[in-house]
Amino acid sequence: MANINIPDSALFQAGAGPDLKLTHDGTNSTISNATGTLTINNIANSSMILGTNNTTAVTIDNSQNTTFAGDVYVSASGSPSFRVTDTTNTVTGKFQADDTVGKVGTHTNHSFQLFSNNTTALTIDTSQNATFANHVIMADSKELRLGNNADLLLYHNGSNSYLDHYNTGELYIRNRRTSGDILIATRASNGDNVPCVTFNSAGSSTFGGKVSLGTQTDGVNSFTTNRARFGGHATSVTDVLYNAYWNGSAWINDDDSSDSYLLRLQHDVGLLFQVSEAQATPSFATKFSVTNAGDSTIAGRAYTTDGSASYPAYSFSGDSDNGMYKSGTNEIGFATNGVNRITIHDGGEVTVQASASGDGNLRITATSTNDTRLDLQNQGNLKWRIRNKGNESHRIEIRDADENDGVIMAQGATAFSSGSDERLKCNWTSFDNALSDINSLTKVGTFQYKNFGEDEPRNDKVHSGLSAQEVQKFLPSAIDADEEGEKFLYLRYQELIPVLVKGVQELSAKVKVLENG
Repeated sequence: MANINIPDSALFQAGAGPDLKLTHDGTNSTISNATGTLTINNIANSSMILGTNNTTAVTIDNSQNTTFAGDVYVSASGSPSFRVTDTTNTVTGKFQADDTVGKVGTHTNHSFQLFSNNTTALTIDTSQNATFANHVIMADSKELRLGNNADLLLYHNGSNSYLDHYNTGELYIRNRRTSGDILIATRASNGDNVPCVTFNSAGSSTFGGKVSLGTQTDGVNSFTTNRARFGGHATSVTDVLYNAYWNGSAWINDDDSSDSYLLRLQHDVGLLFQVSEAQATPSFATKFSVTNAGDSTIAGRAYTTDGSASYPAYSFSGDSDNGMYKSGTNEIGFATNGVNRITIHDGGEVTVQASASGDGNLRITATSTNDTRLDLQNQGNLKWRIRNKGNESHRIEIRDADENDGVIMAQGATAFSSGSDERLKCNWTSFDNALSDINSLTKVGTFQYKNFGEDEPRNDKVHSGLSAQEVQKFLPSAIDADEEGEKFLYLRYQELIPVLVKGVQELSAKVKVLENG
């Protein structure tokens, strides 16, 4: 069949309408359909190709896959879109753009996915939750911004990583798992992750290594440097305040409290805890120190709880039921094995107490042949000394302040001995009328003690003795008296022995005179 030639602007028409028209106006060619659907169909089992400038632009193969050789433009007024439908002609995907925003997404009740290498890389569900199948990689200095006003930023600047919070509210780092901890870790030289700080669910913090703070202008590390705070704000000196900080040139109190104090730690010769009032030029004073050898010094008082005999306030590691505690008002108790052994009372009295099955012993022990002694003092002055002479057969001595006078008792003796060496005596005198003095004693016999001002005896015990007042008349040196009160008299009976001896001598002389007629 020969070609059918139709001149420019003439029509080829088909249909009763005519409904289908083909025409060329000398510049452009047009296919138009007036009614129904315009169908262009390749009935053969092959592709259909649309081309321009004698070059393929669109290919539709026999499986209905469409290939565009160039860009695909969707252009219209308003918000034109490129839409994808399913077999029910329901729109499932849409590419849309207007004058300001380009949009890619899905239609109602469909998730949106992006693929790479035929594998899902990003899924956005119908609630707008986004799930990445792998890492999210951002270039250096590019920020992940969270919040309507970019309030939280996460980024890496090529050297360091940053988490920045801006504009409003507080920055919270929370572990919302029950009993979960928060760990801040760094990588060790061997590649292991090592926790630096652990915050547990009970609110306690554990540091894995040293805690270093900023440095003052005087080169001393301080808890107050760079606004480091411990314990929060307090309202009195006894609460120990750390609310001031060093601003580079002066100490600043940032809580309007006139009681703010500074705490500084030094470690050049051990560990020094130093305190100063908050001021431009602090004057630190050491309150507590620990030397490298472990010695501790406290400049003020150290307070603790009262404790008890079973759990003394001052005790020992591994032996907590031995130590010192407050046994009562103005009292100190010492306990061993959880039982009170010694109590020092508010009046100075000392009580030694044994267990129910033991004796209450007070022992003073010496090593080798050294002496053991007990000194009795008044206002710091020695008055009496009780001593066990370790190098003299362990005799006991009771001596006065200058240790010249007193008595001794040797091992095996039943009475005290007084010093009587002639080499230690002088100014001898003789008793005159000793027998007469002895005969002047009228109260020689037994008696009972009574309380002063009363007539009845204080108990049933009967004693033998003399009257101190009668002896005082001829031998006052044998009498001692109270310095206060009623000044009662005391008789040293051993002082009467020389008088009795002299009396016997006088009586013996008289007997000899009588015997010699």
